[in-house]
Amino acid sequence: MYSKSTPKKASSGSVQIKVSNGRLQLVFTYAGQRKYLSLGLKDSPATRKVAEAKAKLIESDIIYERLDPTLEKYGVKTTFTPTVTPIVTPVTPKLFDLWM
Repeated sequence: MYSKSTPKKASSGSVQIKVSNGRLQLVFTYAGQRKYLSLGLKDSPATRKVAEAKAKLIESDIIYERLDPTLEKYGVKTTFTPTVTPIVTPVTPKLFDLWM
């Protein structure tokens, strides 16, 4: 289902897994347009399984005509909770307040 280089073009509706700069990418054609979905995952046996599952999901969505054209549905979900450290600036009295 995947290869680093593809000698021929895949058939319409099939999703290929490619490696670009060490990261996994899904490539397929939909409605006459070539679509690329970068998963942002490093190439490893575990992440290839994730890519294969997403490729199968996209293929089934194409067959059943329910493909999300924004491709957001197929991106990798990561949970990120930013930590916010408040910046406290000291209050300096104004020169006028010191005279009073």
